[in-house]
Amino acid sequence: WSSDVCSSDLALADIEKLNATADVLILGRNRRDIDSFICREIQVVDYKRILHKDIPKMQLKYSTVHGSKGLESDFVVLISGEDADNGFPNKTEDDAVLDLLLGKKNSYEYAEERRLFYVALTRTKSIVYLLSDKEKSSQFIQEIKNKCFIMHDETAQKEEKEYPHFIIIHLL
Repeated sequence: WSSDVCSSDLALADIEKLNATADVLILGRNRRDIDSFICREIQVVDYKRILHKDIPKMQLKYSTVHGSKGLESDFVVLISGEDADNGFPNKTEDDAVLDLLLGKKNSYEYAEERRLFYVALTRTKSIVYLLSDKEKSSQFIQEIKNKCFIMHDETAQKEEKEYPHFIIIHLL
């Protein structure tokens, strides 16, 4: 992507075609994930409300996935789709003292992270856009990609009658 194009432009342009006044919830794994979302067209207000100069009628809000529990929005854009320490799953090791307090770990790998990813996927009334680097997609995105429409660029076409629930956008 050039520096003139936001990583979220494909998702927001697609949403605008469907509903220019939609409520869109931008979700990150961590509070500072929104920093990677910022570009010339986007202004973040108090790390919650987002203004996009080209789509002023769209209601854009940011939250961490933890903070989104109980929320619902017309569309969701998950911006933490990379296989990284702070992506999904978060691979940062817990503190040794915390491990002592929590006791035995769940035998299912990344069980708590899977529950959190589920929360992210279920905050929408219609479509979840999963943003990820094509070369470094999250393990969780890899696991569900056969159930997703994969959009690489603006030339990707979809039949509106058969709109998928999950759309993966690979950032080139």
